[in-house]
Amino acid sequence: MAIEKRVRDRTPAKALTPTPPRQLSEKEALNMLVRFATVDLDKVRPGEYLDLVDDVRRYLNVEGPGRVADALKRAETDRQELRAAIDVARGLVETIADRRSGEWQHKAGMIRVDASGARPVTYQSVSLEDAILMVGADDLDEAATERIGRCRRCKQVFLGQKGQMFCGRKCANAETARRYREKHPARRRAQAKRYYKGKIQKKHGPNVKVENRGARSTDTPE
Repeated sequence: MAIEKRVRDRTPAKALTPTPPRQLSEKEALNMLVRFATVDLDKVRPGEYLDLVDDVRRYLNVEGPGRVADALKRAETDRQELRAAIDVARGLVETIADRRSGEWQHKAGMIRVDASGARPVTYQSVSLEDAILMVGADDLDEAATERIGRCRRCKQVFLGQKGQMFCGRKCANAETARRYREKHPARRRAQAKRYYKGKIQKKHGPNVKVENRGARSTDTPE
């Protein structure tokens, strides 16, 4: 019985041309700036941290060699490389959120203009902090600044809609409940009493007589 040998095709594969990262839209860029400004590096897991570094590359449109590219490469293994840049982003975003003024010094660098992409202006030969400062300042136009606010309850900076007062539903509901308690203290106490009574009777039976918190008597038939 003849045995047919299957010879693996050893034709060399074609070299793959690396695909440049997709540039961010204006909405994505603004969301990235706020997210970067509010990130807590000490709480970011390793995999998420590398994604964050890649997102910064996309945000700054870093494709070739240079000081910013070198800093981001070092940042992959040393989180300290990002801290100064995060402080710059935080300063920009918090100034907008609190509706106050601020000033930042930056060093001279080279500006590169390329009208073929979504972000025609990029900054070369500058530090990572200066790149964040310049690109972030470019992104903070009037429409963008109206969407950045500080939550009135948890004080966290967030990106939302114009006039939005809370970062999300959780804080909005908590504030609504707080105002209700302040406006209707007697009704709130009655609700608390009913809740406590139901809790005790559920645990000890419906014949338990609940007089007040911390004191109850039983009225069970013998």
